[in-house]
Amino acid sequence: MAVSHSEEIRPPKRASQVSPRSAATSVTRSACSCAGWSASSGHWYGRELARDPKVTAVFAANDQMALGLVRALEEAGRSVPGDVSVGGFDDVPEAEFYGPGLTSVRQGFAELGERSMTTLMRLLDGERVELGRVPDRTVGTHLVRRRSTAAPPR
Repeated sequence: MAVSHSEEIRPPKRASQVSPRSAATSVTRSACSCAGWSASSGHWYGRELARDPKVTAVFAANDQMALGLVRALEEAGRSVPGDVSVGGFDDVPEAEFYGPGLTSVRQGFAELGERSMTTLMRLLDGERVELGRVPDRTVGTHLVRRRSTAAPPR
């Protein structure tokens, strides 16, 4: 059964107030939510964010959401990155070809997959494996700067 556009997109769940990490950074309640993982969900939330002139930056959970955000912001007359910077996560191969090129966080997915399979194989062999956040299980990331981000407007 096909899923219609309206069924796929649901309003985001609101997160609790997020405290600023520094005097230079403030994050508003409306800026923190779960909107889904697709470009269409990013577009939905982008329309909401475009209404608030105080929004100057958005970090999307993945590059597909960021693509939808950029489109919604531009449809609303908000320039990316002139008015709003947008960043994503995954650094999909197409990210450099988005309009504008998308700033994104690159993660070593091959390494992540290899570590996951190694852990699974150890578990299947009956080995006791301690799961959790351990430094040797951390997969590095790298920020790939492109044209979708800029200094905040004054």
